[in-house]
Amino acid sequence: MLKAGLCLVLVLSLSLAKTTRADDVEIANDVRCILVGLQVVQSPDPAQQQGAVVMTMYFLGRLQAITPHAELEDQLSEQLVYMSKAAAFQAEAARCGQALKQQGVLVQQVGNRILLPNRNPADKSPSPLP
Repeated sequence: MLKAGLCLVLVLSLSLAKTTRADDVEIANDVRCILVGLQVVQSPDPAQQQGAVVMTMYFLGRLQAITPHAELEDQLSEQLVYMSKAAAFQAEAARCGQALKQQGVLVQQVGNRILLPNRNPADKSPSPLP
């Protein structure tokens, strides 16, 4: 009985530790976005640097939520081979930028509804949110 219980615990813990295929794809995508951010942060343009820091931190947070105990350096190294191709880098930069932009729009919309609930719709003054 004790052996059966221990075996069950072992099987359950192994199954919980594994990621699904969808998680694996999401992890790879987030790691690629982190690589884009790390590359762009080296730009001489301060605006690009700032956007790259935001991108890197956003996708790092997503990655840590999916797989909190992952070896980031190993994951970055695995994806670096793919990202070394200019076309792949450009495609990933566009995808990551679009994903980040969508989240920014969502946050702004929610912020406007929450922080400015009594605002008259006819009021055309700009939002105080960036």
